[in-house]
Amino acid sequence: MIATNNPLNIRYSILNRWKGQTGSRKGFVCFSSLIYGIRAACVIIMRSYRKKGYTTVRSIIGHWAPPSENDTDRYVSFVCRMMDINPDSELSALDYPMLIASMSWMEVGFDESVTAMQVQSVIDQFGIKLFLH
Repeated sequence: MIATNNPLNIRYSILNRWKGQTGSRKGFVCFSSLIYGIRAACVIIMRSYRKKGYTTVRSIIGHWAPPSENDTDRYVSFVCRMMDINPDSELSALDYPMLIASMSWMEVGFDESVTAMQVQSVIDQFGIKLFLH
């Protein structure tokens, strides 16, 4: 999905108007640059999902990639191996760049995935803060 600059395969919805959104392709949002695709992923995972109480790898991926569409257990196992974390451990702010990078690898494959450093750079650039209850 790198052609769409959407490293987490965020689905298109008429209700969302993401910064840098240029349209859709095969049901996924297209962004004008990779930083906007990473930004959208960070906003969803770090703000919206935390606000809904999804604060562990298992709960985040269970919602992001539900069993009705994905091999969710395999996805969770992969991300937890990449992060060296228990699937039910509460994530800290420091965990999110690696979480999003690992999810990217699972979503678009290694060659098109983003790194934790790229994610952290976008977090810093846009001042994205973790939602705290």
